[in-house]
This record gives sequence, structure tokens and C-alpha cells, in this order.
Amino acid sequence: MNTEKKKPGLKRVLVALGIGAAMFAAMMAWRGGFTAADPAARWQCISDAFFVPGILLAAFGLLVWVADGGAFDALKFMVQKLFIIILSDEKRAKYPKTFYDYKVQQEAKERAPVSHLLWIGLGFIAAAGVALYVYSRYAPLT
Repeated sequence: MNTEKKKPGLKRVLVALGIGAAMFAAMMAWRGGFTAADPAARWQCISDAFFVPGILLAAFGLLVWVADGGAFDALKFMVQKLFIIILSDEKRAKYPKTFYDYKVQQEAKERAPVSHLLWIGLGFIAAAGVALYVYSRYAPLT
């Protein structure tokens, strides 16, 4: 088994950044951040617009990381075993007979790196924190 860690390619990182930027722009448009006249309202929209894609990207990255670690392997094996009954004998013969065989087969597969999703999500959350700090400077104290 190959133990050296793969790094995500530039294309994967750019796609994740593009998705985050698109969610940022959609949130800004939805919340009226592009047209807000008040600086406090604008910074509040910016903070919200960074926070939403940050949480979604980080949560999705964590979910995929946990799934790659094997947390859902038993469930996946069970569901696939249930549906393999419908398939032909040829496909049924190729499918592992036991869960142990399935685990060995899954560990041999090459996994795509997903840590970039977590780091990009945390970057968006950090940017939301900075925007929240700036918003707190403009917001009136009540």
C-alpha cells in the first residue's frame, strides 16, 4: 500500500475556490451586500457571505475525509450487497463475498486528496471572522 500522501492538484483547488467564490457572490446578491449604502450592513453581508461557503466547504471536506477513512464502509457494503442480488451472475461473482474482502479491496484503491476542501473552508471562515471584526467597528453599540 502506498503510504505517501498525495497533494491536491491546482485544478481541484481552483474548482473549490471557484465554488466558494460563486457561493460568496450569490450570498452577497441575495443579502443585498452589493447595494448596501451603510458600511455596517455591507460588512455584515460580507461576513455572512464568507461564512456560508466556509462552513459548507469545511463540512463537506470533513464528511469526505471521514468517509475515506472507512466510517461508512459497512453501510456501503451492506447496500451494495443488497443490490447485487439484482445484477447478473457475472457481476455478482466479481463482488467480494465477505466484508473483510471488501475492506481489503477498498484500502487498495487510490483515494483523491480532499484536505484542500477543509483548508479552503477554514480560509473562508477566517475571512468571515475578519469581516465580522470590521463590522463590529462600524456597528453602533446598543
